[in-house]
Amino acid sequence: MMKISTHLMFERGSSQMSTVQSKLTQTQAQLAQGKQVINASDAPDQAATIQRLKSILNRQDSYQSSLNTIKSRLQGEESTLQSVSDLLVRAKEVAVQGANDTLNPGDRKALATELRALRDQMLSLANTKDSNGNYLFAGSRVKQPAFAENSSGVPVYQGDQTRMNVRVGEQRSIPINRTGTDAFVPVARTDADGTTVGVGYFKVMDDLIAGLNNSKGPDIRRGVGELDALQQGVSLAQAEVGTNLNVVDQQTAVIEDTTLNLKTTLSSIEDLDYASAITKMNQQMLSLEAAQSSFAKVSQLNLFNSSSTASGVPTGNAAAKSAAAKLVSSLGSGSGVDVNSLANSLVEAEKAPRQAELNTKVTKAEGGISGYAAIKFVLGDLQTAFSNLKNQSSFNTLVPQNSQPSAVNVTTTATATTGSHTIAITQLAQQQRSISADNVPGFATPLSQVNGGAAFSLVLKNSID
Repeated sequence: MMKISTHLMFERGSSQMSTVQSKLTQTQAQLAQGKQVINASDAPDQAATIQRLKSILNRQDSYQSSLNTIKSRLQGEESTLQSVSDLLVRAKEVAVQGANDTLNPGDRKALATELRALRDQMLSLANTKDSNGNYLFAGSRVKQPAFAENSSGVPVYQGDQTRMNVRVGEQRSIPINRTGTDAFVPVARTDADGTTVGVGYFKVMDDLIAGLNNSKGPDIRRGVGELDALQQGVSLAQAEVGTNLNVVDQQTAVIEDTTLNLKTTLSSIEDLDYASAITKMNQQMLSLEAAQSSFAKVSQLNLFNSSSTASGVPTGNAAAKSAAAKLVSSLGSGSGVDVNSLANSLVEAEKAPRQAELNTKVTKAEGGISGYAAIKFVLGDLQTAFSNLKNQSSFNTLVPQNSQPSAVNVTTTATATTGSHTIAITQLAQQQRSISADNVPGFATPLSQVNGGAAFSLVLKNSID
């Protein structure tokens, strides 16, 4: 049989209460923050999963931000290209009108003036900037105009052919910029000698304007055909922009769904179930109270129930508190436990049952005293009633009731008893008869019958009834 020392018993009790208190503190922290995991050390695998999900969510936010930027840029390109397309439609109308042989040179010059204005407007649109101040159609050289006039006054492309792609998903990327030659495409021109050369977008416009000013029919007719090629290039660029916008919308929907799923998963791992946590906290509080109560009971076997000590040493509650404080200090030093409060709690827990027992005894004693007082009061009333009975003879006094008082006189003595009696007079003394005859008409003869021979009742009663 193993013996357990007092030191070991108190050490285990303190350790158990400290463990329960630590769990209760952790549950309270979880309720305060609304999270299942407060520190990574509480659940390393769960904490790692939470961090991985948060990292994926951050990437989804980055993808969404890139999509927003791309969408804004594509919308700017779409709006610009639509305006250029409208200008090209008007430019072709002017060119077709200028190719009419019925027009004189003055009329063609007027048309050339309008076409010059349309050309300048297209050049302005080709150098459009986005919300960040970057040129839309300059390739990767977003800080310089896409088209600028050379020494001859002809606008030439100054950007490059670099296309930059931006990741908008784990396996998806979308181009974020567009080159000027993709939107304002050059055309292939065949000279009179059969040589084919590339002619820039704005060179085509300038040659057409010169043909109108000089009334050169071949140049005007060639310009009309080349405007169709320019229009086709702009239309293709518009189609590509529209396709990219659709891709952006689709990818945005994918990211939104992914983000929702990730947040749902993260919530199930990270967020706290308040109903379960509150129930768990109540259970832990009950466990802590039970541990403290049992520890207080066990402690009564040793230090905590000492009622007297040697001279000069504290006694009673003071001794118990001092012993408890020293013991808890030796066991839990540096653990963050409030030693004085714990010692006071243990001593108060030890005093509580004794105090309750004393209160019960006091209540019983007070009840007994109240009962004795009630009995004394009743006995006093009885004593007063008995004192009113002067003597015993009062109990033996009977009062007769005579149904024929005119015929007979009845008296009682101390030996009389209660009951009904019938008196039959068989003989009447002479003296009595004479007296009766002298005073009241009495009996004629000694054998005269009382009450004419009829029966009568004689009732004797006690006077106190």
